[in-house]
Amino acid sequence: MLELLILYSLFERDLTTYGVRKNIVDNFGIYLEPSLGAIHPAIQRLIKKGCITSSKNISDGGQKSCYNRLTPEGKRYFNTLFTEDFLHNAAKMSTQVKIRFVMLPKFKPNEHYNDFFVNTIQKVEAHIFGIQNFIAKKTDERDKYVKISAEVLLKELKELKNMLLKLQAEGAA
Repeated sequence: MLELLILYSLFERDLTTYGVRKNIVDNFGIYLEPSLGAIHPAIQRLIKKGCITSSKNISDGGQKSCYNRLTPEGKRYFNTLFTEDFLHNAAKMSTQVKIRFVMLPKFKPNEHYNDFFVNTIQKVEAHIFGIQNFIAKKTDERDKYVKISAEVLLKELKELKNMLLKLQAEGAA
């Protein structure tokens, strides 16, 4: 997920590691706030994969800064990561889908675009089914709070599915 966020951050312009972190926090801070200690190794992995190039420049203030730039390979890798399978945990998957909603404008409609919606809707539907079965099994009064928590997640996933269907229809139009 972090590599996807870094690539997304570099779509518009070259950024330093600090700039990448700021962009991620500004756009996705309600979901996560990665540390520089997590971002730096992820950037190094992306450089090794050829997705990012790095160059040192002198700023107006005379400071040496290292700027990261997205390569064409990085744009292709972004598309791959965007459509990759989500975690099997329903709550975490929900967050990952919401993060991708923010990224949709960068993800150009192509053959992967529709695959993203089809695969994600299927995965959400599977989680909905699983949670409904889980709730049905919780009949003991001691399970009250577990059941309430599952019902909240179920409601969230149903709303997520509706949003996916709406965005898919808008993309097809």
